[in-house]
Amino acid sequence: MLPSPPSSMAPFEPATPHPDAHLWAQVTAIQSVRSLVPVILEFKSNVFPKWRTLFNIDTVWMAVHGLFNDNKKTREVYHAEEFRNVKQEDRSINEYLNLQNAEADALVKVGAQVSDSNLVTNVIKGLHERFDNVADNTPSSHHFPPSSASATCCSRR
Repeated sequence: MLPSPPSSMAPFEPATPHPDAHLWAQVTAIQSVRSLVPVILEFKSNVFPKWRTLFNIDTVWMAVHGLFNDNKKTREVYHAEEFRNVKQEDRSINEYLNLQNAEADALVKVGAQVSDSNLVTNVIKGLHERFDNVADNTPSSHHFPPSSASATCCSRR
């Protein structure tokens, strides 16, 4: 929830808006961004002039964009770890492949590359122990289709 306007914006005539009214409109416009980014802004009357020079939609957007770009490498490391740790366990093969593809897609969204060979290797590594022989038979088999073709094939019922 957005804090109430500072006391310096106390009642004013509609014909003569307070000089800081445009700032409050900008703050209100970005309230959804504030709910996503853990930033606490103190709107006290003695610091309000500092915010006026700093705070407009462009600077807020660039600050939020910078936060996400700074965290990009951290998110890449997190998703790479999640990708490597996906195991089939008691899932069906379709559920398992969909989970593998979802983790690979999450990696791609943060800018990491996931090659088809990495995806296949990770899929084989995470298979249930009853499929231990798959890794032994894979080198002698034909080349795998691209992951998009295998995902389409596996998702059909």
